[in-house]
Amino acid sequence: MSDAGRALYDDEPTAVTHVDTTPEAKVEDFDVADFLAGVRAYREAVLIYRGGDLIPRMRALAARIEAAPEGTNVDPLIDDFEALRREYEDGGTWWEVQARSTDWIVDLRIKAAAALGVTLTKDEARDITELAYEVREPLLYEQLAAQIVSPTGVTAKALRQMADAGAEGEVRKLMTAMAFVNSKESQSSGIFRADFSQRRSGNRGRRRSSARSK
Repeated sequence: MSDAGRALYDDEPTAVTHVDTTPEAKVEDFDVADFLAGVRAYREAVLIYRGGDLIPRMRALAARIEAAPEGTNVDPLIDDFEALRREYEDGGTWWEVQARSTDWIVDLRIKAAAALGVTLTKDEARDITELAYEVREPLLYEQLAAQIVSPTGVTAKALRQMADAGAEGEVRKLMTAMAFVNSKESQSSGIFRADFSQRRSGNRGRRRSSARSK
């Protein structure tokens, strides 16, 4: 068989063609007690809005603005729309949800279920997806209230009132944040992938000039 007919890896290489260039890990000694003293649980902040009743009013104004014939003075309608939007946005507040360990969550769910007259095993408390809705939902509200660290004093009852008042979507945002912080490492947060290097004052002019030269 000619050389051209040989498979790529038919023969063992006769000379070194590649080397391992992985950097050597720098392992350093440190005080474990000091390290643990600085450990902080991962948290996520969620922007919660309370002015859901303003949205249909904004939609009605937007429809009137868009339907107005060309040349119609819609400035007053636009002013009203923007005032409602500012009112909605100004009503937003940041809520902070803190991660908890699996053992902490299991213990809380067992105690919360007992308050409902329901006995849970640790396995059932670890995965509550198969529980009846009337049991699972109160447990999630109790867990969420316990994991919200800001604002302080949030209760399961208050979260239920928020949902019943028409802000169920906002409560769902908090539930999503709770699931996220309990399943992610802090370094997995998307914030570590943010790159603001082009926003530095020394780079902005350079970026614009290079764009013009192309």
